[in-house]
Amino acid sequence: MMTTNIAENLNNCMKFARRLTVIVVPEFLRDTMQIWFHERRSKVKDWTTQLSEWATEIVTKRSDFFSMVGRKTNVQLTSLAANWYITECIRQAYAPPINPVGHTSTWVVSEDVNSRIVIKPDEVKQAGQPKVSRAPSS
Repeated sequence: MMTTNIAENLNNCMKFARRLTVIVVPEFLRDTMQIWFHERRSKVKDWTTQLSEWATEIVTKRSDFFSMVGRKTNVQLTSLAANWYITECIRQAYAPPINPVGHTSTWVVSEDVNSRIVIKPDEVKQAGQPKVSRAPSS
C-alpha cells in the first residue's frame, strides 16, 4: 500500500459527488474517508515487518547495499527510514476512527450562532442541460 497524492484521489472520487446536492457532499466525503481508513487500517494490521510493504520491497531488491551499510555503520535500517515508511507509524496514522457527525438535534451550538437568521440565496438556473463533466482545459 502506497498512499499517493490525496488531492488526486479526492478529485477522482468527487466526480460522482459533483452531481449531489451541497447538503449531501460532506456526508459523502466522510463515508469515503471512513472506507479509505478502514481499508488501510485492515491492511496495515497484518503487516509483520518493521518497514512498510513498499519500503521492505525496496530493501529486499537492494539487500546487498543495505546489508553493507548496516554492517559498516552498525546502524539499523529502520533508523534510516523516514517515519512514514515505518509500520508502527502507519498504524498510528490510521488508528483514529472517523465518526459520523450525528443528527443536528444533538449538536452543541452557541447562542450567538443559534440566534443568527440564514436566508437561502436566490437560485438562478442556467438555461440548457446541466453539465455532468468539466470542459477540457486548453
